[in-house]
Amino acid sequence: AFPGIRAACVFGVADPRWGQIVAAALVAPDLDREQLASFLDRRLAPHARPRQLATLEALPRGHNGKVDRAATRRRARARLLPI
Repeated sequence: AFPGIRAACVFGVADPRWGQIVAAALVAPDLDREQLASFLDRRLAPHARPRQLATLEALPRGHNGKVDRAATRRRARARLLPI
């Protein structure tokens, strides 16, 4: 529901303290991270809020057209930044 986000995929990433944390990959060319963080704080419980974020040009899809979550995680890994 955030303006400018064309597609999104959430997934878990390893975290030394918690075991795993929520991360997200977004297709959003002109994303304002501060506004997004505020938006997510108002709408999601703390445990469900992404802690890391990567922007991608497109989300990888499988042969059936669904987002390939594992491929998205691999592609986003190097671009993840705290949010």
